[in-house]
Amino acid sequence: MKTKTLPLEQVLADAGYDDLGQMLEAVTLGDANAPTLCEEGCEVEPDGVCPHGHRSLLRMAGVI
Repeated sequence: MKTKTLPLEQVLADAGYDDLGQMLEAVTLGDANAPTLCEEGCEVEPDGVCPHGHRSLLRMAGVI
């Protein structure tokens, strides 16, 4: 069952990122998981989908 979708700005702030670029760098160049817009705060592999049906931000953006 899909949970509520959160705004991108809130997800990035909750995950400790200042902006989308900082998150992209941490996920693509580092070993961080990618956040999703899931209200449960799920983080997944860059090409993943959380248990609630939300895709990673990289999948949503078409990067993967």
